[in-house]
Amino acid sequence: MYSRLCSWKSLSSSAIATILDRNQDYLQTQYLTPLLRTEKLKQEKPSNSPQQAYRATQTNAD
Repeated sequence: MYSRLCSWKSLSSSAIATILDRNQDYLQTQYLTPLLRTEKLKQEKPSNSPQQAYRATQTNAD
């Protein structure tokens, strides 16, 4: 679901948390980090950027 959400537009973790009505820290540790490790999501900025946004990888955007 998260990779589909990020397939149309890059979104910050706070935007994803707001859209899904989830806690941002929980979302980051339980979903975003594992999706980054499995390369289903990619970061749009360097990892420590305050403007970090996430986008689905090309193979998951379909």
